[in-house]
Amino acid sequence: MREDLEQVLLDVRAALQEGRDDRLTSVVKDVHPADLAEVYALLDDDERSQLVFKLPARITAEVIAELDDAERGEAVDDLDEATLTEVVTELPPDDAVDVLDRKSTRLNSSH
Repeated sequence: MREDLEQVLLDVRAALQEGRDDRLTSVVKDVHPADLAEVYALLDDDERSQLVFKLPARITAEVIAELDDAERGEAVDDLDEATLTEVVTELPPDDAVDVLDRKSTRLNSSH
């Protein structure tokens, strides 16, 4: 892992553990979404859930757009309806369709 990403990972974890949303936003604001997706992949499940809820919708959308299908599915599954709505409005149309399709498929299979 690149040294700068390792530092971002450490800073994200620290901000999540401290419950410092302001610090989390400050840490990630200048990090490329693809790099944040790489950091997301290295977090444990609880940290991933916290991250997608605590980031601003625009940043969450950018990260989700960079995730592979399995990770994207996990991220979408962690979002409540209100947060998902905010995130989807920030996504490019093709990614928004993918996210909504996945959420719809998950909801239909759970009934």
